Amino acid sequence: MIKFLLFGQHQSSIDDAALLFASYRQFYGLADNQTESRKFIQERLEKQDSAIFIAYHQ
Repeated sequence: MIKFLLFGQHQSSIDDAALLFASYRQFYGLADNQTESRKFIQERLEKQDSAIFIAYHQ
């Protein structure tokens, strides 16, 4: 079963998204900086200029 979530500013959700974003950056040869990735995602959510969807496989 796959569960889709739209999440807001919950700590665990931001951490999950930051890990994915850091992995994305690393894939494209950029620095894997989870701190900066988390900051970027936090800012997008605070400004409400992004919606993030993550699918979790259970």
